[in-house]
Amino acid sequence: MSRSSIERATLISVLELGAGLGYQAAVLARVAREVWSVEPELAEAAADNLAARGVANVHDRAMPLARLMNALLFHPAREILATPPVPYEDLTIGRLHGWWVPATAPAIGQVLLFHGNAGNIGDRVPHVALLSAAGFDVLAFDYSGYGQSEGRPSERATYEDARAAVRALRNPTRVIYLGESLGGAVALRLAIERPPAGLILQSTFTSVRHMARLHSPIVPRALVPDAYPSLDIIRGLRAPLLVLHGAGDEIVPLMDGQALYEAAPGPKRIEVFEAGHNDLVSLAGSRWIRAITGWAAEL
Repeated sequence: MSRSSIERATLISVLELGAGLGYQAAVLARVAREVWSVEPELAEAAADNLAARGVANVHDRAMPLARLMNALLFHPAREILATPPVPYEDLTIGRLHGWWVPATAPAIGQVLLFHGNAGNIGDRVPHVALLSAAGFDVLAFDYSGYGQSEGRPSERATYEDARAAVRALRNPTRVIYLGESLGGAVALRLAIERPPAGLILQSTFTSVRHMARLHSPIVPRALVPDAYPSLDIIRGLRAPLLVLHGAGDEIVPLMDGQALYEAAPGPKRIEVFEAGHNDLVSLAGSRWIRAITGWAAEL
C-alpha cells in the first residue's frame, strides 16, 4: 500500500462523506484547500483515481461508506504476471482462483498464504518458491476481485474467501497461516475462528484506523471505519505466533508489528529485518525462510 494512494483515498473519503451530509462539492473543495492546505493537484489525482475505477460523477454524488473504504484498502490487479518456477496446480475454490504448490523438499508442513492489499498471487511467487523449496506445501489464493477470482473485494469478502481457502487444503494437519500486510489481518481473523498449528504475521498493521491516523491525521477518527481491528482481536489468539517485520517499513511501521507481538498471549516470537514494506522478501529472503523454518520446527 503506497503512501500516495492512502492520501488520495482518505481525501476522497472525507470529501464524499461531507457531500453525503449535504455539503456542496465547491464548499468541500475550498475547505480542503484553505483549511487542510491540500494541494489542488492532490484533489484532482484523487478524482482521477476514482474515475479510473469506474466511479462516475465523483464530485456530484456521495458514495456509500463501504465503497469508500474499499477504494482506500484494496488495489487488485487482474493480470497475473508470474507463476511458480516449480510444478504447481491451478485451483478453483468456488469463485476464487489459487495455486497448489507442493513442497520440493521433504515436507514439513503446509502454508496457507494470504497476500497483501495490492496486486495478486503472481506478485508473491518469490514467497511461494522459498516456502516450497524449504519443504512446505503452499496454497496461495486471490481474494475476490483479484487475479482470476470473481467478485469484488471487501473486508467481509476477504474473511469469506479465507474460510473457503482453508477448506480447500489437501491435508488439514500442521497448517501454518502466513499473512502479509492486510493479509495478516485476514489470517488473524481466520486463526481466531479456526486455530492453525501456527500463525505468521508479516508487515501487518494494528487496524485501519491506526493506518489512517498515521498517514492522514487530518481525517477525523469517526469517519474511518473500524476495519481489520487486529490489535483488538489478537488477544484471543490460541496458536503460536511469529511476527516478521521490516525495521524500515515506511507503510506499516515496526511499532505496529511490535504492538501485535506484545498483545498476543503467546507462545510468540518476533524477527526484525533490515528491509521496508514491499521489499522484505527480496532483500532478506534467506533469513526470512530460515526464521520461518526454525520457528516451524518447534511447533
